[in-house]
Amino acid sequence: MRQNNNKQRDTAAEWDSKPSYIKVAVYAGDKKHLPVFGGSVQVGDKEYHVSFNLPDGSVVTATIIKSRDASYEDSIYITDILRFGKSDLSAVLYKSRYEVLELLCPPISEDYGFATFGAKCIAPYVFLAVGMGAKACLRCNDPRVIGYEVISLTEHVDSVEVIKGASEEDETVDSVENHPPVENEANRVKEYKALVKSMINKITGKWRDANKSHHQPSLLPYDRDDLMQFGMMQAMIAIRKYNADNKQKASEFTFVFQHLYNRFGQLAHKYSKDSKGYGVSHSRDYVNDEGVLVCAYDAAATKEVDSDG
Repeated sequence: MRQNNNKQRDTAAEWDSKPSYIKVAVYAGDKKHLPVFGGSVQVGDKEYHVSFNLPDGSVVTATIIKSRDASYEDSIYITDILRFGKSDLSAVLYKSRYEVLELLCPPISEDYGFATFGAKCIAPYVFLAVGMGAKACLRCNDPRVIGYEVISLTEHVDSVEVIKGASEEDETVDSVENHPPVENEANRVKEYKALVKSMINKITGKWRDANKSHHQPSLLPYDRDDLMQFGMMQAMIAIRKYNADNKQKASEFTFVFQHLYNRFGQLAHKYSKDSKGYGVSHSRDYVNDEGVLVCAYDAAATKEVDSDG
């Protein structure tokens, strides 16, 4: 684990050396696109004031951060704006979108004592993310901060999320002896189906054909059904591993969220073109034009014979 932590610190230092990227904290919680009406957004049955400067129809991207104290409301952590009234901003560089947010959402004075790591308060229980150092995010003691997101200020590229404690070596399923089934397990796993779907939607952004019938397994050896099965299995493992008396006082949702983030992140890295040692074609058995099942191993062997001949 120490070696993995050193690697994460080195990665964070590398990102921190690039001024063309902004680093914002990643909080555990549901990430939503929230439409603004009357200066406020609605989350479930709760209304949060954001800013009267945002016209109706504006859409902000935010994470719903669970409060550590039941006597307080959950908080909204705004990281982006995708629409300004009727103007679609999704194709605009992040730098310009963030400047719009800063201009239209002035912060509340710090004298009032509202504070969330890596953010400034713009309304009660509503915070606007600010640029932080990647290393600072890794050092944050708030257990709800699970990593950092790296966003380009100069290019239209996908953001990169780095989650604390992700281990590329640990891909084994924990034994039933160490982590036996828990009470009402099936129903508890089903409650995380929507979360698994959100993870799949993000990972399949790299392989958009994973949702289609003509998916090419040579690019990602899993289709959407495979990923769903993988995610539900990982949710079950996380529920079995969760300890309600953990020192960080993390909720089950936070623990499952971070576990899924780690596992789907490993999967994305493993088959990414940018990964080292994994960016290779992956072959599966297939049925040829004559309707004969061809083993991927036999197909590779045939190609080697043809090339030798």
